[in-house]
Amino acid sequence: MPAGDPAVLAAAARELSRGRRVALCTVVEKVGSGPRDPGAKLAVLEGGVFGTLGGGEFERLVVEAAREALQDGRPRLLRFSFAESGSPGSIGTGHLCGGESAVFIDVLVPDPRLFLVGSGHVALQVHRVARVLGWRSVVVDDNPETATSERFPGAELRVGDPVDGLARDPPGPEDLLFIAHGEPDVEYRVLRFLCGLDRLPRYVGLLGSRTKGGKLLARLRDEGLDFSRLKGVLRVPSGLDLGSDTPGEVAVSVVAEMLAVVKGVRPPGSMSVADGMIDALERGSD
Repeated sequence: MPAGDPAVLAAAARELSRGRRVALCTVVEKVGSGPRDPGAKLAVLEGGVFGTLGGGEFERLVVEAAREALQDGRPRLLRFSFAESGSPGSIGTGHLCGGESAVFIDVLVPDPRLFLVGSGHVALQVHRVARVLGWRSVVVDDNPETATSERFPGAELRVGDPVDGLARDPPGPEDLLFIAHGEPDVEYRVLRFLCGLDRLPRYVGLLGSRTKGGKLLARLRDEGLDFSRLKGVLRVPSGLDLGSDTPGEVAVSVVAEMLAVVKGVRPPGSMSVADGMIDALERGSD
């Protein structure tokens, strides 16, 4: 595979489009003899490795460092030695080419996909506010009259049973999900589906009251599902305490809370009591 092969970048782009992180490893400098020239690329994906930097212990060490970068989210610049004694700070590879290579490992984080379960007034306004941030919406609903491209321009539409729509390409750990369907049975089925995912979205918002959320969580518990996995992820009531009333105001409140989660900051004035309800249900009290 030639240095800078666009196939590596294409593989990284596909992974990002699925809502998954990628560690892109690029040889940025070579002094003396080494396996690959500057520009050579390797992508470390969640499910494997695409491309090569030359193989052997050198590549194994790069991939190991890239996996660590995927975990902590921090890029890094590393220097590898292909001689018996390298420069200070370089990582020995056991290769005997005689030179050194510097590899930059960048962590590519996808723009979050916003899954909207429902296509009513609030979901519509959430989509509109999220578009300002450049987020991609995925509208999942069983109402073909409201889940349309005219109402949701630029969104991916999955019209049909909401759980089937989510299962087609489930939200990943970088994604956001907002449940605003309105039918408690449908919303319960969505929560049940989420409990079975290997990895949950970073944010799950449920439109509705504390009472509604408590009843749905209690139903999950009574059916023996691992609802405790929703702790730290589920927000109900969702949104910041802004005194919101209209669908537009609710949308601003909800997207602001999502943005705080994406940025990794503590949401100010969150209205959610989901964690407390989960704790209480785990203790056996309703």
